[in-house]
Formats: sequence, structure tokens, C-alpha cells
Amino acid sequence: MVQVLRCSLSLFSALILSMLICNPGCSADSSAPGMEHEDARVEADLFIPIGQPCASNADCGDGFCDPIGAACVMCTVDSHCPGELRCVSGACLEGILCQPNSGSCDEDGNAVLCNAVGTAWQVTESCDDELDCTNDGCIEGVGCTHQPEPGSCDDGNDCTLDECLPEKGCHYTVADECKTGGLADVTPTKVIFSDTIPEDQTAKAVVAVHNAGLGELRVFRFSTEPDDGPFFFQVGSESALTDKEFAEPLIIPADETYELTVTFDPPVIGEYSGTLQIQTNDPTKGEGLVSVPLSGSGVVDNCIGVDPEVVDFAAVPVGTTKEIELLIENCGEGLFPVFAISLLDNSKGAFSVLASINPPFDLDVGQSTVLTLGFSPVKPGDDYEAHLLIENGVPKNAMLEVVLTGTGKQ
Repeated sequence: MVQVLRCSLSLFSALILSMLICNPGCSADSSAPGMEHEDARVEADLFIPIGQPCASNADCGDGFCDPIGAACVMCTVDSHCPGELRCVSGACLEGILCQPNSGSCDEDGNAVLCNAVGTAWQVTESCDDELDCTNDGCIEGVGCTHQPEPGSCDDGNDCTLDECLPEKGCHYTVADECKTGGLADVTPTKVIFSDTIPEDQTAKAVVAVHNAGLGELRVFRFSTEPDDGPFFFQVGSESALTDKEFAEPLIIPADETYELTVTFDPPVIGEYSGTLQIQTNDPTKGEGLVSVPLSGSGVVDNCIGVDPEVVDFAAVPVGTTKEIELLIENCGEGLFPVFAISLLDNSKGAFSVLASINPPFDLDVGQSTVLTLGFSPVKPGDDYEAHLLIENGVPKNAMLEVVLTGTGKQ
């Protein structure tokens, strides 16, 4: 048996102690992984003063001196352990696949992370950070790496300091000598309109043009492409514009904002894309031009229906559960997705979804599905109310709420 002269909770986690066989006064958890055998290292008796301060292996009997913790341990590397056992935090453990929290690389160059106890590889992590200015890779034992690519953010503008930032991508800082004029800070940088039913709906978005400079920002022109729609904007009392060139520049003083309302009005069903162009005197923009991508979808006039529209469980004895089925159906002209189903305002926990297809799922024309709802009151005489939220792809009713009611009785 392994002889342990000292057990130190400050040096070893509960998992590691559970793998060691201690002297009287130190217990081990036989349910922990690897405790199916008495001595994982060798059959012969060993003397290992676990936790004893050390300067070299000679101070640790049959054990080893941990060079980081300067204390005696069972092992410091895998080769100190017999068979297929692995060395984890100073102990020889079985069932260990990898070093805890370490990284490895699969054949596609993605990172695979080891869990906190070394018993399994976790879900593969893609090393693609979706940034154009980084070189993505994977290093064995480390995981994903993202190195900035020199020159990848160069916008050719002497007024900006260009750099590639982790998790953000290209970032441009205005040089001090260029801050005396107007600087156009436009948000959002792209507009994605909500699904819109042609000839029945329009979608709107506000594009804010903020002057982040110290001087006046002058706007000479707004325009959208394509110039025949479906993207339009409004300036003052003029609406449904695709091009507006000012006789006198629109002046935006320093630290002020001009808001431009853009409308998406698709003529027929389909996918649309375009651009909002803003012509300014901003020296940090190429020719002073700011471009904002626009996109949206014209969709069919879908319909989502539920039956019953209000779910009333009436009076239900405390300690029992009453079930009611709720029908969700596609009553429209095209397929739509159901993204999520959840309970709102269910603070007393009396209502539950007992059976349902797990979202997301699609309902085609004429299709339906059934949810089984449960009501379990906890106190007689109490009235209960909650809401079932069905998040879906129907433009007119994308956040459908169904009221649930019930009362507890003896």
C-alpha cells in the first residue's frame, strides 16, 4: 500500500485526495473515478510522503518532487504512472483521457478542449474567429491562436491609425491632426429589416449620423441603391426618397446627431439588398463617403393560430395535475418556423409544458402540432395566471402570447 506521511488539503483538490490511500486519519472517497483499485501505481508497498516540502526527488522516498509546488507527489509526468494511467495534479489516475483544461487540435485544425478533470474532450471549438485581419491556427497543448496579419487593416487613409483588435477586427483611430474637422460616426453599420409582407407592411429603421469631431460635419447628399427601391428615406417633410442632394450642406455641429429614417417597402416576395450612401466632408473616409448595407425579405402573409386562445384550467385540487392540450396551427399561405416556446410570469411554478416538439421546428401550410400543458396548484383558494410565449416567424404575430389561468382547491 502507498504510505502517506502527510495529507494536505491546501495542496490537493478533493478529487486528487480521493485517488490517494492515506495513513489513518485521512479518508478517501471510494465513489470517485479511479477508486475501483486499491493502488494504481504498483503492487509493492511504497513510501511517499505526500505534501512534504522538498527540494529534489531524493526528499520524497518513492515519490517525486513537484518543481512548482515544492512538495512530494505521486507523479509529475505520465511516465511515472504504470500502464494507461495518467498523471493529473500529482496523482496517477485511470479513466483520464487528457490533461485538465489543456487544448489539442483535430485534423481540421480546430481546437478540442479537455474538461476540468481530464475525463473527456469537450465540444470542438472552431478556430475561425470570422475576422478578416487575423491568421487563425491551432497549437497542440494550447488551442486556438489568432495572430494579426500585418497590413490587413490598412485603409490607405493617412488620417487613421489602423490596427487589428481581438474579437473586434479592424479598428481605426483618428489621428490627432485630423480631429479638428467633422467626423461621421454612423450607426448601425448595417441594417437588416424585419420580414415584411409586400403591399401590406413596411419596416423602418433609424440610421444615426453622429459628429464625433471638433468641427462641423457637412452632409452633401443621401442616396439609396438601387435607386428604384425598395429602400427609401425621409428628410424633413420629403418622404419616399432615394436621392437627396442638398443645395446647402446639412450641418451637424460637433457632438450632435442627425437621425435618418429608412423604410423597407418590398413590392413582391423575395430577398432584397441595397446600400445607403452618405456623402460628407469627413477626411477619414474615402472621398467623405459612408456606406451602410441594407437588406430585407418580402414574405408571404402567414398566419399562426392557437386553440384554445385562452387556456383555463378552472379549479384543480392541490397536489394534483390537470392537463390540457393546446393546438398550434399554420393558418396562412406559407411555411413558418417556431423558434422557441417558454412560460412567462410563472412565478409560483404552477404551470408547465409537459409535452412538446422541441423547437426550433417548421409548420408548413395546413400543418399543426399539439402542446400538453399542466397545472399543479400548491395552495387552495389561490388564483394563478401565466403566459405561454410562442416565438415564431410570422411577421404580424412573431411573439404570440397565450394566457393560462387556474385556481387551487381542496
